[in-house]
Amino acid sequence: GGVLADRYERKKVILLARGTCGIGFIGLCLNALLPEPSLLAIYLLGLWDGFFASLGVTALLAATPALVGRENLMQAGAITMLTVRLGSVISPMIGGLLLATGGVAWNYGLAAAGTFITLLPLLSLPALPPPPQPREHPLKSLLAGFRFLLASPLVGGIALLGGLLTMASAVRV
Repeated sequence: GGVLADRYERKKVILLARGTCGIGFIGLCLNALLPEPSLLAIYLLGLWDGFFASLGVTALLAATPALVGRENLMQAGAITMLTVRLGSVISPMIGGLLLATGGVAWNYGLAAAGTFITLLPLLSLPALPPPPQPREHPLKSLLAGFRFLLASPLVGGIALLGGLLTMASAVRV
């Protein structure tokens, strides 16, 4: 996601990623309406959502300094952390209530609608061009990032630990 966020207009990346996640939720909703929902579709659409959500979040985080100003980064980070923590507590409760009252298809349909509704405030973002930089091939940039992680035991270890913690604790719907 960082390679895309550093090369393309970030607002477009954010909107494309969120919209694509909404399409994935529509797919999950349609799958849930089938007489025999496909387990493979659930896995593939879960990967779809995870992939595109990570692109959008990366672009949004890269755009944060331009949106709030460098002097407000600490406060913006605190508010972001608070909303993420609140969401991780409240979301399962709301999801459980929705599942109990409306079923799986209804839950995915509301998730799709909610995802598309989030596009409305994102449309009002200013243009967020990437920073000027030399244009090297995106795969070379990605490989350079991995080389840096492997060459720096401290940073690489922290990135590995963060990735493992994210995989172990993240619950995506």
